[in-house]
Amino acid sequence: MGDTEKHRNFVREPMFRRGNPKSVDELAGIGAKAKAQLQDNGLTHAHMLLGQLLVFDRSERMFLDFLADKAPCLNSHHTKACYNCLTEWCNLNL
Repeated sequence: MGDTEKHRNFVREPMFRRGNPKSVDELAGIGAKAKAQLQDNGLTHAHMLLGQLLVFDRSERMFLDFLADKAPCLNSHHTKACYNCLTEWCNLNL
């Protein structure tokens, strides 16, 4: 599904490493500017975005809209990359 090194690294590891949660910018599609916008909205860790995806019952449209609202700097390519990253992580780990 993902073709970036960032995506591959994210999906092959647990959500927590040595008890520490992954930061949101470890997700594919999320860079420094989006990280700052997400943090301003209280979304500091990847598991928080995973939680939202699961609350939305993995609905792509709902998650993409949510992410675009919380990090307006993201374009559709980046929001989709984040969605794909979390979805593949779910498929491998849940």
